[in-house]
Amino acid sequence: MSGTKINLLPDVRQAKIQEKQRRQLAISAMIGSVVAVVGILIVAVIVIAGQNLRINQLTGSITSKKQQVASYPDINTILTLQAKANALPSLYSQRSTMTKLFGTLASIEPQDVDFTNVAVSNSSQLTITAEGKSYLAAARVTDALQAANVSVGTGAQASNTPFFTNVQLSGVTLQSGKTGYSITATIDPGATSGK
Repeated sequence: MSGTKINLLPDVRQAKIQEKQRRQLAISAMIGSVVAVVGILIVAVIVIAGQNLRINQLTGSITSKKQQVASYPDINTILTLQAKANALPSLYSQRSTMTKLFGTLASIEPQDVDFTNVAVSNSSQLTITAEGKSYLAAARVTDALQAANVSVGTGAQASNTPFFTNVQLSGVTLQSGKTGYSITATIDPGATSGK
């Protein structure tokens, strides 16, 4: 029986070479990953440093501008005026409501009567406190309120809705030549609308 011998040395050598190549490839991949991570970290540090530098520049600029503004004379007065000027548009949009009401009241106020107080509640209730020379003057104001927009005032017509309803004269007091009284009425929206 003759034995055949197989030489396994080339296979073993080839396996060692392949193992060495795999190790070198793994080491290269690991080195590449480390280099990439280090590169990303360097870029991140540069970006963060740049942002911090920009933030410091802006903070310094803001501080400088604050000091400059604070050095202006009468800055508080200027800021107050600016706030009031900013409030004007909303006040202007609401001007017609009370302006029209006061215009209506002025048109019905007789010469011998002085309105001492005019109040409007949230429920559209008007209260007028007035003084006149006589009870007759008080009655004239009451009648004029009832007739406002119907037969008294600009554009008054019998077909119009009265500006004031439920007009009541009350609290009449007589004092040394003057009569004090109060009048209450419900205000129609037409008396205060801008139309």
